[in-house]
Amino acid sequence: MFGLFSSRTAINFGDALARKFSERYPPSLDKPDAPKISANRLGQILESLFAEAQSFRAEHKLGYYRRTRLSHAFKWRLMELGYSKPLIDMATEGLVVYLHKPMQDQPDIREAQVKRARKAARNKELAVSPPSATSQSVVATGPARFSRANPSPRYAELTRLYRQMHEEGEAFLDLPPEETFPGLSLPPQAARIKRLIDSTKSGKILDYGSGKGLQYQARNLAIPGIEGRVPSIKEYWEVAEIRCYDPSYTPYSTLPSGAFDGVVSTDVLEHCPEEDMPWILDEIFSYARKFVFANVACYPAKKRLPTGENAHCTIRPREWWESQINEVTKRHNGVEYEFWVQWKEAEGNIIEEVIRG
Repeated sequence: MFGLFSSRTAINFGDALARKFSERYPPSLDKPDAPKISANRLGQILESLFAEAQSFRAEHKLGYYRRTRLSHAFKWRLMELGYSKPLIDMATEGLVVYLHKPMQDQPDIREAQVKRARKAARNKELAVSPPSATSQSVVATGPARFSRANPSPRYAELTRLYRQMHEEGEAFLDLPPEETFPGLSLPPQAARIKRLIDSTKSGKILDYGSGKGLQYQARNLAIPGIEGRVPSIKEYWEVAEIRCYDPSYTPYSTLPSGAFDGVVSTDVLEHCPEEDMPWILDEIFSYARKFVFANVACYPAKKRLPTGENAHCTIRPREWWESQINEVTKRHNGVEYEFWVQWKEAEGNIIEEVIRG
């Protein structure tokens, strides 16, 4: 009970910190045509937030796990308030780096972050500049290199939370258990996957992060991009075997053994912690003899975790995903891959780009 209370306290503080930022620097100011506040004023806002974070960390003796929860809550609240991604990355970077460095290093870190913020404000970069390389790697290069044998505390917690949602449903959208992660994100990608299956002559498929697997039980399916209906996904793909794996759904939670011709992972990776992404991607590729297919959403989910957090915990631009994929594919020559990266325009339209190799 004490652990749960402490985690919730950290989440609430991160949320409150973001709201306080919005009071001092409203989202309306974070627009390309909006007048910018002075660089000094923006620096003062950040200095104040970092000072509060310092006091909170010292008072509650936050470990790595709860510091990460705090920074995630801060980031998600900024996103929900409508700030631009460059500003969110800049502000969160300051908080993350600050919280994860030794206490004696913090004054220098705060000064460096404030200088960056002041420079960004002077150059009017907040609305248009891409996130820095530092902001993209700060969590992934944390204090430990995680693996399947040694996943991050956040991975273990998310696995538990998703298991709870599978069993109890999703409270925010009022979804019953049978409609929570049923696996129906796959049919919209089925035609793309079939092209890979056909071109590689694959017959044995692993669905990594399959949810409840209802996509393979459904009959008489409509598949976007093709005329008419198909009797089932398996018959449409013309494969001999489809194996489901999902660590949070008990019937499919056993880690598969052996190799598969192709591995598919739809609407999965954005639900995984950023610090675990290298080993997760490596594991996916290690199962594949011929191809890997995945799609990734680069925007917040509609679903919420039981903690109130957004279900998409890793939202990164195409360039970040491409760098992650390029790194892991160095160790898996001969495996074709196709990653569809999706993001939303201001009007709500979904745009896609593919990363192939």
